[in-house]
Amino acid sequence: MIKSVIGAALAAAVSSAALAQPLAPPPPCDGRYATLRLSAVNAGKWAEFEKAVHDQAAWYAARRLTAYPKMVRILHADPSVAGYADDEAVTITVHPDITETIQPDADWNAFVAEFRDSSTIKEERQVCLPDLMRP
Repeated sequence: MIKSVIGAALAAAVSSAALAQPLAPPPPCDGRYATLRLSAVNAGKWAEFEKAVHDQAAWYAARRLTAYPKMVRILHADPSVAGYADDEAVTITVHPDITETIQPDADWNAFVAEFRDSSTIKEERQVCLPDLMRP
């Protein structure tokens, strides 16, 4: 199912004529498939955004799925200001097993609503994430 989620996300950018074609399987990945999202976090909604990431992780864990999200803080754009930006974040959802079946339910809809209420996705990409612990 993750394979179809990845394929569906890629297909969203394709014209309707091209959608008539069957989706190709994802290419081999010498790491793990992942979804990267750059999100604009709404003013005053940082805690809600963090909760959405936590609730997404809990959703996967409660269903014993191998996928998991992580949030990456972005350094402040002004190098004279120490700290992190409070208006943007990157989330990485790693999909170790792209054959897992994901069945959205009320809890899924709840964390998706938390994301929608606290942020806007500026950019999303499906990637092959290398093992970052190896040189």
